[in-house]
Amino acid sequence: MTDNFTKACVKHDKVLRGRVRLFGVLLGDVLREQVGKETFTVVERLRKGYLKLHEKPDSKLYRRLNRLIESLQPETLSAVVRAFSIYFMLVNIAEEAFQHRQRRRIAGKGSELWEGSFDHTLRGFRAQGIAPQQLQNILDDAAYIPVFTAHPTESKRLMIMNLLRRIFLTNEMLDAPRHSLNQREFAIKALKTQIQTLWKTEEGTSKPLIRDDLSRETQEILAVFDLIAETKRGIAPRAIGQYVISMTHRSSDIMEVVLLGSLTGLIGRQDEKWYNRLEISPLFETIDDLKRSEAILADLFSNACYRQLLKAHDNRQEVMLGYSDSAKDGGIMASAWHLYQTQKRIIALADRHGVRCRLFHGRGGTVGRGGGPTHQSILAQPGNTVNGEIKFTEQGEVLSYKYGNLETAIFELTMGITGLLKASLGVVSNIKEENGYRPCTVTGLFFTHC
Repeated sequence: MTDNFTKACVKHDKVLRGRVRLFGVLLGDVLREQVGKETFTVVERLRKGYLKLHEKPDSKLYRRLNRLIESLQPETLSAVVRAFSIYFMLVNIAEEAFQHRQRRRIAGKGSELWEGSFDHTLRGFRAQGIAPQQLQNILDDAAYIPVFTAHPTESKRLMIMNLLRRIFLTNEMLDAPRHSLNQREFAIKALKTQIQTLWKTEEGTSKPLIRDDLSRETQEILAVFDLIAETKRGIAPRAIGQYVISMTHRSSDIMEVVLLGSLTGLIGRQDEKWYNRLEISPLFETIDDLKRSEAILADLFSNACYRQLLKAHDNRQEVMLGYSDSAKDGGIMASAWHLYQTQKRIIALADRHGVRCRLFHGRGGTVGRGGGPTHQSILAQPGNTVNGEIKFTEQGEVLSYKYGNLETAIFELTMGITGLLKASLGVVSNIKEENGYRPCTVTGLFFTHC
């Protein structure tokens, strides 16, 4: 069933195409003025040529385009690459603004909103018979935690991001009610000036530095833990979050960190009670580690010392799962299957031990990495594994695309939170477990990892 938002986007698709053409024309004008007609002609030949290839494969045309690229001088090639880079930035702005306008159009009609909106979600809960108090029980402990991390794939400088924001806002003027006869002409002129400024502003070509203050300021691991303790005491207890142990292979990897924490005052006993100021998250990354994860956690949960530390943290345990490395290790299909099964086993184990477990999805880009929308991606998590909490990495180009504009950021956060609420209904009602597949049938396709 197609929702109102999708219908609106399809209905008004010509408006989006028209805006993309306008941006293309303005960029073309800037190219002719800044780098000359010759470079502009090369860009147009490549653009039109690859559009033809997209519509119909043509080996001769493909070879001609490759020869054209290989013949370009370094300065011209650099300008061509920058032209296409800016063009796609502008296309993204046009699409983002178009989608925002369609959502405003629907909201203005006062009808039911799109799937993933709070309006649509609450209507669905009511139809399912979810009582207000049941929803309140989920909300009381709900935690939607996107973790923003630095990554070389996102190298836009702040100046570039501010320019893109201004272009987004000026683009909105083209669709706003007219307050003067020349409003559209003024907006188009402003857009061209902003695109020209974007062209003149050199993109950062070097990868951004990923700061690791702890490693820089210390030479030995104990000094790192001393710094963690000092930061928590001097700034705030939550100034530093979980300590993630990469490539966790055995339970002793976690207990070694516990020992280091105890030597620096982060873990210990006071007034005959244990205290724990260091939350430890094991990260399972390879296929073999995913397979071992249940045994490793079972060993920890059965350890009397570790259970006391969990008790000092309200019996909470966070477990991080690595998506990229497991995919590199065993392939995408094997990785997806083992991650799916691992999540179910870890949550079931934690439930048996009376531990509240939160899964931390280290997907590299986003919980919807690979094109899957965040809302649907959360709903696709194994049944009864979300339980009111989800944590995941957001990095790279995802950050500016999803959070660069306030309007889109609000939409993205709403879609994620409603996905969390829907996926957590098992906390307050009986959700039938999805039909399981025979592991031997699926893993039989994975050869070396069966």
